[in-house]
Amino acid sequence: MLPEPRSLGYRSVGRIDHSRLEVVINVTFAGKASSMVTEQKCAVGVTIAAAVVFVSSFLPWGKVHNGLFDVVADDFTFDIAPFIGWSSTITAWNSHIVFVAMPNWLVVIVAGGVIVCCWLRAKHAWRAPPSFMLVLASYGLSHSSVALIMLLTYSNASAKVGAYLTVGAYVGMVAILVFMIRARKPAIMNGAVHR
Repeated sequence: MLPEPRSLGYRSVGRIDHSRLEVVINVTFAGKASSMVTEQKCAVGVTIAAAVVFVSSFLPWGKVHNGLFDVVADDFTFDIAPFIGWSSTITAWNSHIVFVAMPNWLVVIVAGGVIVCCWLRAKHAWRAPPSFMLVLASYGLSHSSVALIMLLTYSNASAKVGAYLTVGAYVGMVAILVFMIRARKPAIMNGAVHR
């Protein structure tokens, strides 16, 4: 309970409804605390997903089989050195998507960017827009999905565990960010969260 105004040495002009004031204060602080906990949980979830992306970047994404040596490396989905034997195992670090020549290690950089944004937001150091983080994660999902689809559909290539793990981790990351955005909306409507 809040003290009566005259106990603080002020003259009371009217009566203060303390019960209503307490409810407003409690709802506001509870909304902020709930939002902080949600953002920290989301940051932990995104960190776990990004750790999976990082580890899977070193795992085999696929195997490129023989019969590709008459193809120029830049015309193929993956960078292939001319001295490689009958087949080559590829990872995120030695491959790229052919259409735009985007290296597959960009998915690791993007995951790191999403981690930084999430933790800065959770610690209130920088209020990164959740939509920006969602766009970054969606790029990582689409990039890794295209690489996986190309590995699955190309006749002389096969997909391995690294590509599957990367796509799965980005699906989880996007789901976590969508959850964070949805959890913010009721708090914003109550006026408890400031952008």
